[in-house]
Amino acid sequence: MSDAPSSQPADAGVPAPQRVLNANFLRLNVAAFLSMLTMSMFNLLPYYLELRGASQGFYGAVAGSMGISNFIVMMAFGHTADRWSRRTSVFLYSLPMVAASALSIAAMTQSLNWYFLVRLLQGVYMGLGFPIMYAWVVELTPPARKHEAVALFGVAGLAANTLGPLIGEMILNAQPDPNHPDAYLPVFWTSLAIMIGSALSLFLVPSVRPPSGDEDERQSILPLLGASWAG
Repeated sequence: MSDAPSSQPADAGVPAPQRVLNANFLRLNVAAFLSMLTMSMFNLLPYYLELRGASQGFYGAVAGSMGISNFIVMMAFGHTADRWSRRTSVFLYSLPMVAASALSIAAMTQSLNWYFLVRLLQGVYMGLGFPIMYAWVVELTPPARKHEAVALFGVAGLAANTLGPLIGEMILNAQPDPNHPDAYLPVFWTSLAIMIGSALSLFLVPSVRPPSGDEDERQSILPLLGASWAG
């Protein structure tokens, strides 16, 4: 997988344009929006699990498992954020989200316990892939306007958190029996299609290599947290 255009070396950065709302910013914003749209559609997952007979404690545990996954992957793999180019990193960490949507479809005829794995996989992306997208957008932004870029970038997530459940509910209401578990099948298929679109749209954005530095400057999240606690 090649991240750099043939006209420049693989480790070259992409010059930041002078405007925040440039084509590359909007492309990356679309990728982030689609990924968060996928994630927010799974806000309907507790209702699906309830229709299949799950207790409140069970679907609460399923929802909470994503937070556990967030923490574990950040502690274990936070140092990989600077190992590859931004595009490679985000794409690799998007694949578990694609797998999670696919697994949600396959698990409809299996044990409800498979939905723990669905949320754990989504946690990998939320713990690593999505945060790296913020670093990527900052590196494609004029230095004096980085705070503005981060603020505008967050709008995509806020909009997706509202639209995802709305789209899911509209799909459910279009089914013959919205209160049957099988009505969630097109919801899960839609989430899979949207997440594939998000992963592929990353290749429309110029890749950026993280700044090179000494090994002790490239710390994982765990040592950084330890330093902050000590301070």
